[in-house]
Amino acid sequence: MASDFADQDTPRGPDADDVAAAGIDGAIVGGLAGRDRFGAGWSPGGAARGARTAGGIVALQGLGRVNAEAWQAAFDKAYAACMAGEPRPLTRRERCRSTGVVSGGGQLGGVAVSSRRGCD
Repeated sequence: MASDFADQDTPRGPDADDVAAAGIDGAIVGGLAGRDRFGAGWSPGGAARGARTAGGIVALQGLGRVNAEAWQAAFDKAYAACMAGEPRPLTRRERCRSTGVVSGGGQLGGVAVSSRRGCD
């Protein structure tokens, strides 16, 4: 039960910081290695291609990656609940279902938005 809970509760996927850093590195390499319309110098097109390629590769490498510390923390939480005879904790998705509400409208009406607090 605890491992199933941890599998469901732990976010998976690429780290956004890694993707951004790779995109910047790729833009620099692509811009320097590419050719501008005169055949020399900085290439904006090469920079764009390099950023997309490098960022895409890192994103693909990160698919399915799990943060081991977050998984262990979720496991420990569910295990403790099980050993104490308490119900299974709610997963992140169960705790934080969208509850957004928009009220008001029209040209003069205000708009209010509501959401749940404490959803991380």
